[in-house]
Amino acid sequence: MEKNDLKGFQGGAWTEETHLKLHAKNFDFGLANYITEQIVPKTCLEFGSGLGFLSRYLCDNLSLEKSYCIEPNKIKGSYRNDSMPKLLVLDIFNELHPHVLNHKFDLVVSIEVAEHVPLNQHPFLFDFLTAHSNNWVVFSGARIGQGGHGHIAERKEEEWKNEFLIRNFIFDEQRTNDIRMACDSKNINHRRNVMVFRRAAGYEFLDSIEEQAKPYLTDLLSIIQLHGKFLDGNLFYVNLFDALNKMPVDSLKEKRRNFCEAVYEKRHCLEIGFNAGHSALIMLLANPNLKIKCIDTCAHPYTEACFKYLEKVFPDRLDLIKGNSVEVLPKLQGEMYDVIHLDGGKDATIEKDISYCQHLVTDDHLVIVDDTQNIKLDACLQEFQRNNIIEFSSNESLWKRTDASKWKHKIVTYTKDKATSFPKEQRVSYTENEAYIVTFANYDYLDVLENWLRGIWKLNIKNYIVVSLDSQIYNYLNAKGIPTILRPCDNGLNRLWIHRLKVIQLFLETGRDVIHSDADAVWFKDPQEFIADIDAELIFSQGTYWPPEVHEEWGFVLCCGFFYIKNSPKTRTFLSQLCEQVLIDGDDQVSVNKLLLKLNTKWALPSTGYQLAVGNFNFNCYENTVFGKNDLCDVALLPHALFQRLPEKNDNFFVKHILSKKNNDDIITTLKRNSCYINKTPIHAEVIWLSSFPRSGNTFLRTILWHCFNQKTSSIYPNDLGENERLRETVGHIEINNNTIDFPPGNLPLVKTHELKRDDNPCIYVVRDGRAAVMSLWKFYNKELSLSEIVKGNSRFGSWQNHVLSWIKNPPTNILILEYEQMRNDLEGTLKSISDFLGLEILNHTMPEREKLADGKWVKKKSDWREDFSKSDLDLFYMHNAEAMNLLGYETI
Repeated sequence: MEKNDLKGFQGGAWTEETHLKLHAKNFDFGLANYITEQIVPKTCLEFGSGLGFLSRYLCDNLSLEKSYCIEPNKIKGSYRNDSMPKLLVLDIFNELHPHVLNHKFDLVVSIEVAEHVPLNQHPFLFDFLTAHSNNWVVFSGARIGQGGHGHIAERKEEEWKNEFLIRNFIFDEQRTNDIRMACDSKNINHRRNVMVFRRAAGYEFLDSIEEQAKPYLTDLLSIIQLHGKFLDGNLFYVNLFDALNKMPVDSLKEKRRNFCEAVYEKRHCLEIGFNAGHSALIMLLANPNLKIKCIDTCAHPYTEACFKYLEKVFPDRLDLIKGNSVEVLPKLQGEMYDVIHLDGGKDATIEKDISYCQHLVTDDHLVIVDDTQNIKLDACLQEFQRNNIIEFSSNESLWKRTDASKWKHKIVTYTKDKATSFPKEQRVSYTENEAYIVTFANYDYLDVLENWLRGIWKLNIKNYIVVSLDSQIYNYLNAKGIPTILRPCDNGLNRLWIHRLKVIQLFLETGRDVIHSDADAVWFKDPQEFIADIDAELIFSQGTYWPPEVHEEWGFVLCCGFFYIKNSPKTRTFLSQLCEQVLIDGDDQVSVNKLLLKLNTKWALPSTGYQLAVGNFNFNCYENTVFGKNDLCDVALLPHALFQRLPEKNDNFFVKHILSKKNNDDIITTLKRNSCYINKTPIHAEVIWLSSFPRSGNTFLRTILWHCFNQKTSSIYPNDLGENERLRETVGHIEINNNTIDFPPGNLPLVKTHELKRDDNPCIYVVRDGRAAVMSLWKFYNKELSLSEIVKGNSRFGSWQNHVLSWIKNPPTNILILEYEQMRNDLEGTLKSISDFLGLEILNHTMPEREKLADGKWVKKKSDWREDFSKSDLDLFYMHNAEAMNLLGYETI
């Protein structure tokens, strides 16, 4: 197809001949006069200037100091060589920008041009327009359905407007109404579409800081390039192309503004994650009295060189500690900082970073947590807030500024008592008098915990919570939506017993009762009503004979594997004394029994009972609850047959807590041997959908997740990949079985679907050119349905357009949209997008060859829809799918 085709199907194809043939010398004098008389710019930049009539008129009537016009092809038009306006022949999306664009202009103009630019290039386009405006933008873009040659990305007015709003420009409604009325009546699209935006006030200080930063940014980029390393996005640029063009983008402007305001009147900053020094630079410029200590692993080859450069130009204000933050931070105890910037290991280290830093802050501190668009990282922060360790509200006006952007951060503070209180509300809602059912687990005991959870779920119990003892188990449970809080403890069993009791104390302080259950105490019937009716404040299951001195005194001992504490001043006193006793004994069960013995507990023992043997030793059991009293509180011992520590021939029990060795594998073996291993039940968790219209690249996405992130995936469709075992292994497929998916430990719940959007779960949506997708689906169905029926949506999954729009027309913040074509051609970019969205580390950067996977059904060798679409079918396709094609910026021919 010729580039100057008058139908403009190539979008940007626009020549002087095209313009004159279609529009002659049509010129909107009303629009030009309004700009001349009401906006009165001294400098102007016009993107998509056509023949330059508007800029020429402004120059002639205002004597503009600078006026540059941008077109991708050379056009004679009305431009001048020796004075303004000057034409810049420039493809802004693929070519480096000339130095004349290093500055801002009073006015940036773009009239009926953006609809000719592919939709996937709009983010860069609007970054460009706003980055170069010092005051005003006059813009118009074609509405959906407006029509016109070369229109490939028509959009709703609100969508055009939002592109400026999220870049911190203000929509000037009065000027917009005035300029539309001023437009010539024959220019009906101008009267409908033109909008006026102005840069928000209050950025003068930030603008001056950005201007000061430019020479330093140039030097930092040179250092990075010398080390042959690609520059990732940072506080000034979204990508390397922005950096090379010296274009600090406005989509990151609010983050830069927040840094400048956060360090105002501060003195000492701790930064975790120096990278190339961009955030350190803006803080140093914004506050000349600030000193920064940086922690970085220096994994990037340019990091130390960039630090040395900034250290030289800002002497005595920077310090760098090379190392991992989780190892360095404990060594900084005693140091105090009033600003902390967390931008290091993201969600991998955020729990420990926040935990360690809470002891390093002054009373008037701020903590800036970067990249909170990362789902897992933000979930960690939410959990810390629920646990009353950090709080958002006092700085909400700052960090909320970034909510409209793709790149977010939060500015938080530690609560005054930091980690000494407990959240009033958890993930699940409890009725007024419900107890907390609490269990503790670390990642080494994941199999045991999951078995316990399956027992809870089968009983439809909701008022439970898992106390995660390490970040691995916390991240795993949190990703599945299982109620959990993080209370790290990795100092051995003796420390765990104390730790466990102190956490239970915090639960009691919320005003509710607490049921504690070891993760290997498996629930078969709900015991809550039974134990709640027992007239005692402390209720314990029965142990065997440890500690022996107590067993000798009473004839039995109490077990801490299952117990119930009713909330009262007496029980809180008992728990405080118990914590002190555990410090002496180093074992919670020993301490419970010794303390109750010390309190002179007297038991009302039944006259009859029975004995069970453990090894060579017999211990006494009773068929009914046994009650005891002491000077502090009433105690009860549960019937062993109902709460079994050794297996009994009794099927009418609530909980089995069978003796076993203390490691995951031995416990699982014991559970299976004693019929306590519960079959897998349907997943109790939100899923992360992998969605697409059929034949759009879902299998390819799943292969990427398996090979590059070590994440297996499943599907809502049984036998999803047929009998192709080799393909199932390559994709990392987990078969669904009776509505149950058994994900491996540490695996996110990633599930494929081709259904329309039905919930608000997180989603990765793969979109493919609709023509290729429906053609491939037609062939997948062995052409049993006509192509026209599939195009119209008369098949299992409806039309391509309806499917696409159901997921992405009004996308929530927790959806990642991937284009299949980009996935095929830009694996690195795809991996980066997935990594940022899921918070996963990229483990591998290569993929199996497509040809080796092709089986002719699920994976085919490359094909071209153009070979099979007839003109009538293609026209029919556009009739039913034009809106989605335009929305996604797919070229139509």
